[in-house]
Amino acid sequence: MPEPKFWDEDTSAPTHGPAIADPTGGATVDAPARTAINAILAALRSAGIIAQD
Repeated sequence: MPEPKFWDEDTSAPTHGPAIADPTGGATVDAPARTAINAILAALRSAGIIAQD
């Protein structure tokens, strides 16, 4: 994995990319898809690949 390119000021730790917000809004809400996307984002955040919200 490449070296982190961003610094998270809140946690004082390096991170690999900016924060990505959980999905919201839209005319059609696909609850199972949002659940899956939120789980993926949570795993990426906990691994330090993307920044925390």
